Amino acid sequence: MASEHDLEETLDSIFDFTMLPGTEANNIDNQFHLTVLKGNKGDRIGRMSLNALNPDYFDLHPDSNKLMKSLHCWFWFSGGIKVFTDLRGQEITLADKRVYLKLSPEHPETQNIVEVYPPPEILPEHIMGLPYEGVDDSGNILGVSDETLNGIEETWGKMYYKDQAIPEWTRSVMEYEWKVDRSYIEAIEDDTILVCMLPIESRWRANWEVESIIITPGDTKTTIKKGAPCYLFSGGPCEVTDTANNITHQFETWDCKKLTKENYTVKNTRNEKLKLLRFYKNV
Repeated sequence: MASEHDLEETLDSIFDFTMLPGTEANNIDNQFHLTVLKGNKGDRIGRMSLNALNPDYFDLHPDSNKLMKSLHCWFWFSGGIKVFTDLRGQEITLADKRVYLKLSPEHPETQNIVEVYPPPEILPEHIMGLPYEGVDDSGNILGVSDETLNGIEETWGKMYYKDQAIPEWTRSVMEYEWKVDRSYIEAIEDDTILVCMLPIESRWRANWEVESIIITPGDTKTTIKKGAPCYLFSGGPCEVTDTANNITHQFETWDCKKLTKENYTVKNTRNEKLKLLRFYKNV
């Protein structure tokens, strides 16, 4: 599933996931490709070297040249994942690590991580001014000290879809990634589903944004058309109603349809939670 962001497939790439049986890669209005992928425990998607990527598309973070806009769009719909980055030999500074820790504070997609490295620790008073992750039940400030950050050689987090909650439309957490050689997403459960959204043009340079929401069974959420064009992608059956005309459209699993009206409601008609994505050009 190479794109203009990738160089020719080499041993530097990791791609163990396969297309979900019964689905196919879809070209959506010559705007982007969508593919539903399945991985079992131990399967990975990622790279062993930056040589797998096209450096012409490295858009760096303004505060760190070791962080870049994420070149691939992976969105998670079931199972469990571990997101891993190896910092060894990559000349990553303490300042780079501090920028990384500030990328997604309190984002709902990071709230239910079951294991994380480096883990939060109780910060002593003399470094209370550092960015921190929260406060425990005893009032202790939790974060990661300079001493710990200086010593780490990798970062990773493990999470399970069953624990995820995104109650309102929220911008994707996948905006920046480490500009390092070894980085991957690994399935930690069988039947882990990732959806790949691959714009025809560079995602960031063409101003594509992605937002997600998880709707509980029987619940209904307001959904507006944003940008132009704007598409709604559903991870399961649901009812999408144009509120101006009170016309309801049935979405099936993995449907992706263009939104042409301004205001909709989406109802989860199944007995388990439902994840949806909203793709739009921010114009």
